[in-house]
Amino acid sequence: MVDRVPTLPCIRCDKPLQPAIAGAENQPIGGTEFFSYGHYGSAYDPMDGTAVVINLCNECLMQRASESAVLERRQQHVEIKHNYNYLTG
Repeated sequence: MVDRVPTLPCIRCDKPLQPAIAGAENQPIGGTEFFSYGHYGSAYDPMDGTAVVINLCNECLMQRASESAVLERRQQHVEIKHNYNYLTG
């Protein structure tokens, strides 16, 4: 049996979050993991590929979303169309 790897607590309320999947690193049940490689102008911007990782529990996320403190963005999918016919060159 694989041991469960501990997850980070909620960054807002410090609620402990349990792992959803045995052996997975920081896969919280009842919360969401967020990560960032930094941002220009932020206190966290190492510019070396290092990422900061935080968890936010569902309750805190939904509360802040109801207060209009959360942005939702749709992931942009890029469709690549080739005009090259591989059979005829």
